[in-house]
Amino acid sequence: MAGKRVQKAGQKAGQKAGRRAGQKAGKKAGKKAGKKTGQKADQQPDQTVARFPRFKQLPAEIQSKILLESIGNDPKFHLLQVARVQNNTTGTWSLAFYPVTKSLDESGYRIYDRLATVDATAADAVRHEAARRKHNQDNQYARLPFKRLDAHIDAEKDLVILDFAKSDRRALGYFHPENQILNATGKTFNGDAVAAKFENIQRVAIKWSDQDHKCQDVCCNFRCTNPLYGNHQSHTDWLMCPEELCGLLNCFPKLREVSIILDTARDDKEQQDLVSIYVKNYFTGPPMVPSSHPDLRSRVFRGVDTSYIEVDERYMEMFASGGAGHGSMKHFALYQFWMIGLMIQDLRDYYLQRDDPQGIENHFTQEQNDELGKIFRLSLAQRKDLVFKTLLAVPPAMKGNLKWEGKDEHDYLYAHRPPRPRGCIWLS
Repeated sequence: MAGKRVQKAGQKAGQKAGRRAGQKAGKKAGKKAGKKTGQKADQQPDQTVARFPRFKQLPAEIQSKILLESIGNDPKFHLLQVARVQNNTTGTWSLAFYPVTKSLDESGYRIYDRLATVDATAADAVRHEAARRKHNQDNQYARLPFKRLDAHIDAEKDLVILDFAKSDRRALGYFHPENQILNATGKTFNGDAVAAKFENIQRVAIKWSDQDHKCQDVCCNFRCTNPLYGNHQSHTDWLMCPEELCGLLNCFPKLREVSIILDTARDDKEQQDLVSIYVKNYFTGPPMVPSSHPDLRSRVFRGVDTSYIEVDERYMEMFASGGAGHGSMKHFALYQFWMIGLMIQDLRDYYLQRDDPQGIENHFTQEQNDELGKIFRLSLAQRKDLVFKTLLAVPPAMKGNLKWEGKDEHDYLYAHRPPRPRGCIWLS
């Protein structure tokens, strides 16, 4: 009997141990199978991404052409950091230009840098394209005025963005010749040195930020000569004096298009919400938005991830439901857009008044006006044809989420309405 009990106990212990061993083995096998399955799943190609498995079988020349075509022919933007520099030898001051740190730079010319990292064929294609642009004979391409970095851009289509550093020191002097006459004690601006660096560039933009100094401040990059004198009184709270901006634009002998970039504060949630709505209207737009200029939405300057689009009042509308199937269009405005518009109008008027027989009367004699008229690098006819725009950045985070969604009236009125004193938004 005792032997049988021992035998039964042994059988139970064996069965229990077997079950445990089997469970452990099962778990171990399951983990291995799971890993293999996961690896296989990870190795499965993304069905949403188009693939070209025979690409490497094509001749290298064809591969290069396809890689360069992938960048596209869309106009690009290129960001230049600007600093004021003084020449103690000549007693003049001018501007120096620097690239943005490579890891942070969204400029269009950086797209080629990224393409070159794909493989040896791509790197070779980028080298050949750079050489072609560099040795182009018809002035289609222009070299950006960097000391070391060799970057050539399309001088006709591409946009050069000037980003002036904010300084707490007194500005070196005035851009415009007239303001230098009125303030003879200031250093003379060497505009010829700047013009030599941009002799073929046709599209220029200046970054505008409400964090910059006001133009009555001596630290402002584009400050008024006398905030209490004449037409300066009307814009002492602006961030750029139109006359001073005119002096900078005079450094571009082939200028055709001028843009002011509206840089909205990142911590202003209301404005960021409106920017998001505007971007959706711009690219996808509801049927209620007029489309008298169907090519407007194609005016996009592209970079690595960020793009710049034109600010147009027609896209400052959003649909607000009124209940029972009824709806209406509500109008909004991006903060400071109208101030920039007034500045651009003032700039255009000033740009045309110097040597125009129909120009605005001013405090100079006819002889002085004639002398100032000769200073302009663009003729009166070319200045009359200048195009002025306001641009807005489209951050990478907004891309891929451009489905237009109407807001109901309650959300529009209360969730997207900045404080009334700022005058940023109203209902039509």
